[in-house]
Amino acid sequence: MTMTEVPLRAADGALGRRSGPDLHRAVDMTDPAYLRLGLPLTASPLAVLRAAVRALHPDTRAVRGFRAARKRFYRQMLCAHAARQAAGDQR
Repeated sequence: MTMTEVPLRAADGALGRRSGPDLHRAVDMTDPAYLRLGLPLTASPLAVLRAAVRALHPDTRAVRGFRAARKRFYRQMLCAHAARQAAGDQR
């Protein structure tokens, strides 16, 4: 590994630094974090976001350095919910 390559950290989540088409392949409908939210198929994106925020520990929400990781987590939950709605999954 060269000095310019940065390995993925555990805090970066499953999405890592992917973008474009790879982003959609990285989001899996069986994501355990998404399943723990326990949302119905008809939930709005705002309800998904609220549930994702509540799922994080208050100390995790308070650390400024985790802001980018939190945004990735929220985006991942929204993408997983949209994929579930598109598939018509009834879990």
